[in-house]
Amino acid sequence: MKFQLTFSLDKPEIPTKDYRRIFASIIKNALSRYMDGQLFEKFYKDTKQKDFTWSVIFNKPEFSGEGIKLGKNEIKMIFSTYDRENTGYFMYSAFLKLLNKSLPLDNGNAIHLLSIKQFNQKIIDKNSCIFKTVTGAPIVVREHNREDNTDKYYTSFNDEFDFELTEGLKRQAVLAGFSQSDVNEISAKAINCNKNVVYNYGAYIDANTGFIEISAKPYILQYFYQAGILAHRSIGFGMIDLIAQKNI
Repeated sequence: MKFQLTFSLDKPEIPTKDYRRIFASIIKNALSRYMDGQLFEKFYKDTKQKDFTWSVIFNKPEFSGEGIKLGKNEIKMIFSTYDRENTGYFMYSAFLKLLNKSLPLDNGNAIHLLSIKQFNQKIIDKNSCIFKTVTGAPIVVREHNREDNTDKYYTSFNDEFDFELTEGLKRQAVLAGFSQSDVNEISAKAINCNKNVVYNYGAYIDANTGFIEISAKPYILQYFYQAGILAHRSIGFGMIDLIAQKNI
């Protein structure tokens, strides 16, 4: 399920360049208000993989100092989720609880949810797809070391990029519950990607924008398309749009 949230601001500015924190907080706020907070517990009680992704689109943003000034006091947020366990329906219903509510921000500003509009999503029935990253939600190829809790980020400038891209997708598919035999068939490569350094939760990280090709079972490709791919999806990364599909 895919839908667009349209917000307005009292003042056309965001008080921090770390804006993904704000919108992650809005998601948690919506979940807390719906079904007595049961969905919040479901998604955020532990480190369970979250099968959704989102992107924020600003109007003529100017990053200055610690904040962001906008050309218009309107913000659009694109939200996409895999429909397993009716996640899309529940998330949509949770956001309805925020309609016309005023949510305070720093510096005396406030944000308001004005409308929600559902989009149609494409159906994937082939085993190889070309995807493009969605504006505002680059993909993050990350290798996490559990022993020392450190992360290594890869971009298309790294020789290991295609390998790490594929490995990251395989790990995600395993956590999503797909069979190991299907996971073993996943392969991916960059077609035309660019490095994108992003400020996120107090640190700069390497991300990637552009085009990638993924080969897998059609239902796994459908999952990637709807849930997003790789690291940090639930905090505004990893959204992809389907450009083309074929059988190989």
